[in-house]
Amino acid sequence: NRRRIGPFHGNCSLVPDVGISYTAKAASQLILVADFSHVSQVETLLAPTTSSSAAEMESPHHHPQHNGSKAVIQIKVAGALEPLLITCASIDMAESIADLIDRYCRLINGTHLSLWNKRGWLLVFSYIF
Repeated sequence: NRRRIGPFHGNCSLVPDVGISYTAKAASQLILVADFSHVSQVETLLAPTTSSSAAEMESPHHHPQHNGSKAVIQIKVAGALEPLLITCASIDMAESIADLIDRYCRLINGTHLSLWNKRGWLLVFSYIF
């Protein structure tokens, strides 16, 4: 039985014994989105904004931090219809969060096997928001 998760707008919370959660408003309760034991894959993606063209994104001089790209973490969760997407302010922030999620997944699952695709940044041209 697959379920839809999202979209959510609020503050993300990553806690090993709670999971991936968010709060919609300040001082509100955490709402569980996914348990770390159900995460099957973590990827870091670049998604162009409406002001970025495909040609700009493929340019060797393109730097995602400057040309309006969004850094996105895509998390595949067992039983979910669609992956969970976390939009970040920078590539560095996305990599730090992806690494933290991957480490929590390994901790919870008792394995050294990484779920994070570290082959580099994947470029997503279809709008995922």
